[in-house]
Amino acid sequence: MESYDISKIHRPFEKNKNPIFKHTYRIEFKPEANVDSLISELSKLNFVEYVEKIPTDYSYFDPNDPKENDGSLWFLNKVKAYQAWDITQGSGNVIVAVVDDAVYTNHEDIIDNLWTNPNEIAGNGIDDDANGYIDDINGADVADHDSNTNPPTSLVSTTVFSHGSHCAGIAGGVTNNGKGIASIGSHIKIMAVKASRDAASTPGIIEYGWEGIQYAVSKGAKIVSLSWGNTTNSQTYQNLVNSYEAQGVLIVAAAGNAGIETPLYPAAYNYVVGVGATDESDYKASYSNYGTWVDIMAPGSNIMGILCTGPTNYSARSGTSMATPMVASLAALIKSYNPALTPAEIRTCLYNSADKIDALNPNYIGKMGAGRINALEAIVDALPSACITPYNLNVTSITATSAQLNWSGTANSTYTLQVREVGAASWNSYSVSTTSYTFTASSCKNYEFRVMANCGTNGSSPYSATLNFSSNATGPQNYCKQPIPDSSFGWLQNVQFAGINNTSGDNDGYNNALCSIGTATIGSTYPVTLTPGFGTYSYNEYWRVYIDYNQDGDFADANELAYESGTSSTTAVNGNITIPSTALVGNTRMRVMMKWFGTGDMTMPEPCVAFNYGEVEDYTLTIGGTCGTPTTLSSNTITSTGATLTWAAVTGASSYTIQYKPSSATTWLSATATTNSKALTALTAATTYDFKVMATCSSGASAYSSTANFTTAAATATCGTPTTLSSSSITSTGATLAWAAVTGASSYTIQYKPSSATTWLSATATTNSKALTALTAATAYNFKVMATCSSGASAYSSTANFTTAAATATCGTPTTLSSSSITSTGATLAWAAVTGASSYTIQYKPSSATTWLSATATTNSKALTALTAATTYNFKVMATCSSGASAYSSTANFTTAAATATCGTPTTLSSSSITSTGATTLGLP
Repeated sequence: MESYDISKIHRPFEKNKNPIFKHTYRIEFKPEANVDSLISELSKLNFVEYVEKIPTDYSYFDPNDPKENDGSLWFLNKVKAYQAWDITQGSGNVIVAVVDDAVYTNHEDIIDNLWTNPNEIAGNGIDDDANGYIDDINGADVADHDSNTNPPTSLVSTTVFSHGSHCAGIAGGVTNNGKGIASIGSHIKIMAVKASRDAASTPGIIEYGWEGIQYAVSKGAKIVSLSWGNTTNSQTYQNLVNSYEAQGVLIVAAAGNAGIETPLYPAAYNYVVGVGATDESDYKASYSNYGTWVDIMAPGSNIMGILCTGPTNYSARSGTSMATPMVASLAALIKSYNPALTPAEIRTCLYNSADKIDALNPNYIGKMGAGRINALEAIVDALPSACITPYNLNVTSITATSAQLNWSGTANSTYTLQVREVGAASWNSYSVSTTSYTFTASSCKNYEFRVMANCGTNGSSPYSATLNFSSNATGPQNYCKQPIPDSSFGWLQNVQFAGINNTSGDNDGYNNALCSIGTATIGSTYPVTLTPGFGTYSYNEYWRVYIDYNQDGDFADANELAYESGTSSTTAVNGNITIPSTALVGNTRMRVMMKWFGTGDMTMPEPCVAFNYGEVEDYTLTIGGTCGTPTTLSSNTITSTGATLTWAAVTGASSYTIQYKPSSATTWLSATATTNSKALTALTAATTYDFKVMATCSSGASAYSSTANFTTAAATATCGTPTTLSSSSITSTGATLAWAAVTGASSYTIQYKPSSATTWLSATATTNSKALTALTAATAYNFKVMATCSSGASAYSSTANFTTAAATATCGTPTTLSSSSITSTGATLAWAAVTGASSYTIQYKPSSATTWLSATATTNSKALTALTAATTYNFKVMATCSSGASAYSSTANFTTAAATATCGTPTTLSSSSITSTGATTLGLP
């Protein structure tokens, strides 16, 4: 045990009734121990069956949909949807068309994800977008040629006209809305397309499927889900698929449920993603078709979806019909993450990322496509060269003072980590070069963190979703875990002691209340009140309170049973606890135990010992001595390797204990002093240190002081650092840099870069100046210099900067723009002639337009014609010389005259000779 620094061995699952867990042990040891060596040694023991590392479990985005929480949506974990949602949760700009027998649009868990036709006004009875369908708001019924995609009311059942609704729920059920199910696409939109006639003689026949696809494509769907087909190959339909592929539309289709190898169409058409089905164990579902024409597999057995029989009805079904909308939903998630992807690129992401399941299905190798879909890997594959948002956030090694924050991300990225206390207004930011960071925490705090990837020329990702974690209480941690009793009949309702007043209710047998902290002083007495809670009936309860006074990680010492009730009762108990003189100053643990005490079980509750009924709670108790706590901490005489620490002297103190550490470290170093100062040595240069002080008096030790800090100086360079950086002779492509010569320097290294760049360029010089060439015009540059002497190199200097001149124009830019001879349809434009110009290019446009019109001239004027009356125009001019073209001039403007009327309008109208059937009307000029 000493070789591996083992701190604890226990049975974590002994309450499990299976005998195997009585011999299953968890071994805990220090992180620096050689884990692989320990496993190797234990494996050699003849009484050890196996040894393994405990897997690390991660926290992912966890939607609140009830059927996700009750395990009905088992497939989400199988395809790693949770991890994919850490990267993206789908966009409402991506539309999946479900072309099927009908789609029930009033269901609670799809209505918010329904596509809305932007070119149609609901309920006005007009075909606003002139596509042949009146009020096709969420889709259309292409079979009956109307806008009602719902099943016919008289035929609604769980089996008739219900297929499409179930598929639509799988493709686009609203995720994280507190209702029903969740879909991989999460927030994508569903276009409902009904392709079966209400009066069909055989419900379930998709008579107008291809017309449905045509409608979907015309209204902007980029992914089409088809859970139907037959064994007949049609060249016409292949031609349609080809045309849709060219229009950027991906079609996903079911492989069929006959358990045969015969191709089913449209799944077997070129460009169509043909989908087979797997079960919960990744075996090919017995009903699923297979063959070389199948492209990919997806879970299809026992898949929860919506029913068309009511807005809150759900049911599970099986089939490649269920697997298909799942793949379509993932394709939509991929398209959401990278809208620029073509259908071919989406297919590549789906296929390259699939999990191989050949080993589980040796009889179908090569006949299940690329494998079973993996949503996480598909999303990561969607932007292999871009900067991917960090994902898989998790926290390990949480203590009272630190926590290791971990995530996954793009290779060769750096990261910006942000951490804050929950509820704080601002974030603390850290630059991190790996995918983990040890965060220095304060005890009993709730934190949240998020991460952004920085990918150089590929820019930066958005910040990830946040993940919350809580730091532990200070004090000893390695206490035995109390076996958990049954608290359903009675529980520990309230604890009051030394400033603790915690009402917790039923916590299923155990409550970690370590962040409820009491404060007590050695030699003082404090009242304790313990209150039970009950359901229907009250029961006799016996109480004990244990306090680990010597902080050795157990409650076994003679005086550590701090209180017991003496008798059992159904009401609150009261007593007193006196902190003994032998108690150590600092944080320790208090364990409160309430145990049912009655016929058949009259034993006393013991720490770490199982009992049947009651509850246990752990608290933190801060014990202080009668010795004053040091204050007014300060530091002086700070060098690169040392510092002198001081504090206000404590009356009666015989000595002081100083704890200090680098701020980024988790382990404290200790030193002692007999006066109120201490000179520390062997420190690290340019490092921030924390320190705190405890006083020791004849009556005991004080608590540690609040923490103060100081920063050591930078190490002294053995070669002077260059100073007085300057720049001269600056042109558009070059500059001469200079600096004060460093005594003893044999050479200098110059680093320079555009201010907006992240990578430095380097040059060397043997004197204190350097002429740079091949620079970019009109660009701000940073530079710094390092000297090299025989004794070594200096630090780099502070950074200086300069800006290159703009490139010299080779042809003058036209000026003095004017306009004349303006009519309703024309105007003459003029400008100052440019020396050497052989021609001019004029750009002009109405001020409200975005597109420029062009004209040319060989002199410094141009007459424009065919203009629009009463319109303001902008224009600008560029000169062309033998050496090249100038920049465009500043923009000028003019307004054309109003159009002249070409015929007078009649006036002074009158009427005469009026009879019952006629009248003479005169119009006088």
